Amino acid sequence: MSETKNENNKTGKVVPKDTEAKELSIDEAFEQLETIVKQMDDPKVSLEESLKLYKQGVGILGSCGSKLNEIEKEIIVLTEEGEIPDGD
Repeated sequence: MSETKNENNKTGKVVPKDTEAKELSIDEAFEQLETIVKQMDDPKVSLEESLKLYKQGVGILGSCGSKLNEIEKEIIVLTEEGEIPDGD
């Protein structure tokens, strides 16, 4: 798996380039988005690399929106059926 790493990244985290956003949990996706933003804020990151990071972030964000919509639909169905969603 190829990775994007900014050597000056204070978090020390690596953002996998080809990670499928759909495989990530919401928490993992938000963590990766935070890492991407921090990397893009570094003035040493090239414009080309910033664009790659931006595209990756947009993909992750879109996947998060889809997951949240699915969860919302599931909650609506459960509450309409009179079931209270479990706290898990």
